[in-house]
Amino acid sequence: MDGILNTQRALSLAVEIALNSLKEVDIRTRCINLGLPLPGAKGSVELQAFGKAMVFSPQSGKTIYPDSGSIVKPVEQILVLHYLLHDGPVAEVHNLISFRDLPGGQFYLGPFQARTMIPLVKHFENNIQLLEKNLDRFKWMPINTGDLGASIHVIGNISMTLVYRLGDEEFPPSANICFDRIVSRVFSAEDIVRIAEVICRGLF
Repeated sequence: MDGILNTQRALSLAVEIALNSLKEVDIRTRCINLGLPLPGAKGSVELQAFGKAMVFSPQSGKTIYPDSGSIVKPVEQILVLHYLLHDGPVAEVHNLISFRDLPGGQFYLGPFQARTMIPLVKHFENNIQLLEKNLDRFKWMPINTGDLGASIHVIGNISMTLVYRLGDEEFPPSANICFDRIVSRVFSAEDIVRIAEVICRGLF
């Protein structure tokens, strides 16, 4: 319980810091650089992230799901804010790398695997049909790799690549997660763990 509370406090503090930093940002210019729609009324930013429509309001500091009006989950909210805080254009360089190859990736590799690929494989095992069906919860496109390859939209011009391989009598099923190298310019290793965890658990 203490661990959960500490995580919630850390996320709340991160959200507060990000919102304060965004007060100095020209949101219109930032949206152009980040591949997002231009701000609407009162500077609100409409975007797609993790397969859902969201709206960020600089005035209220809230990010909501417009369909329900409810506030976006803190872990997804901080990822949206950190994307908006990136100063500079974001365009994929079409160079996929594994998590361990990212700056700080070796340090976070254990938690990354424990929170993403391990539970994903444990949940689906060889039920690749269910995995493919659940991918429709996100915006994704198939890629020709593994037994199931998917490029899954994260936010703006950022995507995540999932490669799933079925098991047999000799080898168990396995999953691999890669990102375009551009992701390391936008997000920290800790944020990238969060991105992959949000998507993997969203597939359950």
